[in-house]
Amino acid sequence: MEVWFEPGSHLLLSTQRCQLVPTEPLEVSDLGQGIAVTAVVTSNRADSDRMVVVVNGEEHGTAFNVTDGDDLQVKVCASFGVQD
Repeated sequence: MEVWFEPGSHLLLSTQRCQLVPTEPLEVSDLGQGIAVTAVVTSNRADSDRMVVVVNGEEHGTAFNVTDGDDLQVKVCASFGVQD
């Protein structure tokens, strides 16, 4: 099963800054007891390393297993002089 979350067509970031998306975490639910799925962030830029999965307030790279009750966000960072 895949569930997509998209922050919208535009996400404005100040250069050299990071932002959590969405502002309030999404709570993982309805998976079932003991069921884990992998939360993955991808970019349309093949060389991008400016996004990480944040689960329960901790950063975990671009993929991490989540279960019911976990809070999920994405940390997105902007680099100087790069426009995405």
